Amino acid sequence: MWVDSICINQKDTTERNQQVEIMGSIYSGAKEVFCWLSTCADVENEGRREPSPAGILAIEEALSTIWDGDLSDPGLLQACLGAQKLPARKQHLQNDGRLDEINTTASQMAALGLIHLVAKAQGERHLHELPFFEEHMDSKFRVANEFLPAFQVLKKLAEDPWWSRAWVIQESILPAKVSMVYHDIIMPIELLANFSIAVGGHIEGCCLDLWHSLPEDQVQALRMLVVNVHKIDRFRRTRGQLTGKDLLRVLWRFRDQKATNPRDKVYAFLGLIGDRSDIGPLVPSYTSSILQVYLEATVALLETGSLRVLGGHIRPHPDSGLPSWVQDWATPHQTIEDTSEQTRLFEAWECYRASRDESVVFRRCGDSALAIDGIGVDTVSAVSSTTWGDGARKSVVDMRDTFVEWEKLAGREHGSNKPYYFNGERWQDAFCFTLSTDLIWFDLDIDQKTWLGPPYESGFQRASVWRPQRVRDWWCATKYETGPISWQDWNRHTHSVSMRMTKSKRFFLTQEGKMGLGPPTLSPGDRVYILRGGNMPFLLRSSEAREGGSQPPPDPRYQLLGDCYIHGIMNGEALGGTAGKWETTMLY
Repeated sequence: MWVDSICINQKDTTERNQQVEIMGSIYSGAKEVFCWLSTCADVENEGRREPSPAGILAIEEALSTIWDGDLSDPGLLQACLGAQKLPARKQHLQNDGRLDEINTTASQMAALGLIHLVAKAQGERHLHELPFFEEHMDSKFRVANEFLPAFQVLKKLAEDPWWSRAWVIQESILPAKVSMVYHDIIMPIELLANFSIAVGGHIEGCCLDLWHSLPEDQVQALRMLVVNVHKIDRFRRTRGQLTGKDLLRVLWRFRDQKATNPRDKVYAFLGLIGDRSDIGPLVPSYTSSILQVYLEATVALLETGSLRVLGGHIRPHPDSGLPSWVQDWATPHQTIEDTSEQTRLFEAWECYRASRDESVVFRRCGDSALAIDGIGVDTVSAVSSTTWGDGARKSVVDMRDTFVEWEKLAGREHGSNKPYYFNGERWQDAFCFTLSTDLIWFDLDIDQKTWLGPPYESGFQRASVWRPQRVRDWWCATKYETGPISWQDWNRHTHSVSMRMTKSKRFFLTQEGKMGLGPPTLSPGDRVYILRGGNMPFLLRSSEAREGGSQPPPDPRYQLLGDCYIHGIMNGEALGGTAGKWETTMLY
């Protein structure tokens, strides 16, 4: 038996370095891991206690057979759903002011039954056909009254702080068998995974109307549980297969996880990577500074041959002391659902070739500088407002109003005197493609009848190649609230593409009249660079003076703002005949 909280001497730095390095092997080799969440009552100071005799009694009376983990066990399902109908015995528990353990455990058992019921409905029944929900006179749905106590257990499960901790990721992903211990019940993690898949699949398609009609508190609870479970299940399905090239995806996906020691925002996830031979040396060292740990992690990721680690708009805070090109893993996403940057960097990124097929060339200079090959190709001349960000959740109407404002800026640049974009397109077409970063979401199940190429899986494709008219029709329907596009296609493009690609982005124009989307911090005068080996262009800001002096430096020194989309140069067009004339660009 191995218990993480007592098997590592946290006060011995040498031992902690050694133990953290092998934790991936410990969890991968375990026969079974029990992940302990909350107990039966909210105890101050995060205290723990064993299930009470009354709770155990209720479980024994609720179940006529011992559950062996079979997810299709009908006896378990009926016993759990019927548990909350047990009479409230042991009344003295209530009379003396203490918790009624029998009723509490009954709700827990009913919650387990609901998880089981929804998981089984994955491909069999719609959510509104389950007894979990009921319809009201206003044709809106909500959790049925008799299941509200069980739903409160699910809500508490979704809000449990266990999900937010950095060190629980390895223990829940790497083992072959994981059992979740929650209050008085134990369930296999696969049961929660199937629940998450079922809810997620239904609310994004056939049961979308039900989802929108639920009370907000119920929507938030179910969404939070789905997100928490999905982020673990997605990596459980590929455990043991991840290499160094996957480390950035892991760190980005779990950057919201909390750790007392900021170094663990990197170290807590190294065990997920089975083969690290394709990245530089990266081993736990709790004697290293936070700056050194984050800098070494960024360099190790650059050595995989990708500039993806330089992308995104989540840059180091000025007070962090980190160089602009180093990822600050202590900075979380804006919200629990803010995966827009992750979607762009790990799915959309591969659709572009801004530096053609060039390989990454870089070197470290001193303690904080990065020298990288690049070519300056343009300068930002005008910027518009930023879309929703800073944790805000805005509606489609807000999105449309922002896009209309952006179109006015583009129209002032082009207008009737300049009807065509630099590449020959109508400027209006170039604008609507910019709103989608020239992408569509291709769903094989829906689009396979008209698919023009091999049977690829669902994912992003270049809109100008596969569905240019769909993007034009989408913008017409968005702007005028009507257009030649089905509601299903409009909704899919809005939520799967446009809202993701434009979230927290600023629309801008360049001196050469190009349109783009960039990070919210960009300003007129910022430079557009093609960095060698980068799939996307990057935005850099010049440092006008030397450190501690007033004279401009002899070589350009830049602050990295992040990557950007610029319509018409995403396939290497900006390089023209300059390929091979790369210059050393210094990032600080």
